[in-house]
Amino acid sequence: MKKTLLAATIFLFTFFSSATAFAHPPKNLEAVWNASAQTLTVKASHLVNDTAKHYVLSMVVMNSKGEQIAFKQYTKQASDKSFSDSVTLLNAKPGDTVKIRLVCNIMGTAEETITLK
Repeated sequence: MKKTLLAATIFLFTFFSSATAFAHPPKNLEAVWNASAQTLTVKASHLVNDTAKHYVLSMVVMNSKGEQIAFKQYTKQASDKSFSDSVTLLNAKPGDTVKIRLVCNIMGTAEETITLK
């Protein structure tokens, strides 16, 4: 019984350790503001083997006060190389500062702060 429990513990530890070893946060986050359309387009590198198992889980956009002004949640990633999506920010104006946070469904986050022009 003790050997079975020890073997199961070692297996679970190895499995979860190796799963997170292959996980990584999005990188090279870029955000582009289109003032006329009031749209923020966000792109990031996020190389994955299976877009349904490893993907950007959510995108949060916050204003300079730290208040959430946009949120999107995902169940897969459109590309195995990168993440890309857009959000409309209706009351945004030039000079506003926004912080974008992308969260990987397995591990890690990427953040970028930009000033809208």
